[in-house]
Amino acid sequence: MPKQMHLSAFSHHASSSQSFGQWKDPRNTMARGYLDPEYWVNVAKTCERGCFDTIFLADAPGAKDIYGGNHRMTAKAGMQFPGNDPTFLPPVLARETEHLGFIVTFATGYFPPFHAARVFSTLDHMTGGRIGWNIVTGYMKAALRNGMAAEMPHDERYDRADEYMEVVYKLWEQSWCDDAIVLDIDTSTYADPDKVRRIDHRGRYFSVQGPHHSEPSPQRTPLLAQAGGSARGVAFAATHAELVFIIATSIADAARSTKALREAATKAGRIGPSIKVLPEISWVVAETEQKAKAKYEQYLETADVDGVLALLGGHTDTDFAGFDPKATLKGQSSKGITTVAKVFEGIEGAGEWSFAELCDYLKLGYTSPTFVGTPDQIADTMEAWMDGADLDGFILAPVRAPGDLEEFVDMVAPVLQKRGRLRTAYEGTTLRENVNGHARLAPDHPGSRYKAGSGTFGV
Repeated sequence: MPKQMHLSAFSHHASSSQSFGQWKDPRNTMARGYLDPEYWVNVAKTCERGCFDTIFLADAPGAKDIYGGNHRMTAKAGMQFPGNDPTFLPPVLARETEHLGFIVTFATGYFPPFHAARVFSTLDHMTGGRIGWNIVTGYMKAALRNGMAAEMPHDERYDRADEYMEVVYKLWEQSWCDDAIVLDIDTSTYADPDKVRRIDHRGRYFSVQGPHHSEPSPQRTPLLAQAGGSARGVAFAATHAELVFIIATSIADAARSTKALREAATKAGRIGPSIKVLPEISWVVAETEQKAKAKYEQYLETADVDGVLALLGGHTDTDFAGFDPKATLKGQSSKGITTVAKVFEGIEGAGEWSFAELCDYLKLGYTSPTFVGTPDQIADTMEAWMDGADLDGFILAPVRAPGDLEEFVDMVAPVLQKRGRLRTAYEGTTLRENVNGHARLAPDHPGSRYKAGSGTFGV
């Protein structure tokens, strides 16, 4: 039986996600629809109709202001700006769906661990166990200037995040026993105080007493996702993540990343298959190849290159305003997301690309590849990537939203289902059950060592 794909729709709770300039087409309603709950309800119902695992909500609070040394291009292009806090969407969308999960990005560098634990326990309760957390450390200088974090070297951000995870595991998994809520009228006891414990964590970065403010949620710990591409980021993902979002520009590139991740997971004591690996892709689909190519060219004409460069500048900490079109990016260093500096190594000959050629690649799906063709051709390409790179599915980033997403569900998803590559019904009730087949953290996960009520900490 062929390996089934896990699919997740990628978006920001913002005016745009990764394809800029498309707001000029009236069929791309995200630009103003992002403010309307009904827009998101339609997106969620579309994803559930396609049997997707989740909507993956990215977030980077603050306007990227590297391009030109200010935020002007970010505002002009509507480049993920303006935007709202994505943590408020899942409870609204969970009321309108039955199975779809919601992965929310939340930075360890911007919020204290006690707050994060409470936010995700609340979201897990309010969605009936359908919440996931995309763990990021936080890289934006704009966030630093807005008082959200202190500047810290790249690898130390992950050292701090490792301890951060230890704290939230203790709060989620250890602080409350499953049967702590007793509602005993005779003794007037709501919760048994002997089954609610402090964690008394004292480490290099955090001192957290506890107990956790929220009672155990359906999953206790949300499904954990991560997208770090540096060596330190891969080590962090291999230790903590259950789903990993990778950037890959070719099958060979995806295969290398997947192999490195699974090897790192084994080294960390994890069982490789317990981690789902999903690259991001975009697509342009139509009934015929000719129509798909014509639509692709139309998308390119609408694209806003300066918006793309504002995003790339924010990711690489490099100001691309006025960059020579004939120059290359070779030798550019990054203090931010180090993956971007290496992403084009997966394309043969890309090392010699001019800056103008690089911009052409980035216009639609940003760093992700854009598949163009008929439903069968898109499905063929997805299967080739899946089998050739040992992948578990895809993060789907529409160029125009929600239209491209609707076309994928109506045109490509049925082909994948007919081939046995995509589920036709959901297997479980929680997000972790639908992704990994079990309700709680797997025994090989480091968070599972913190058992409810265990430890020598205080009362």
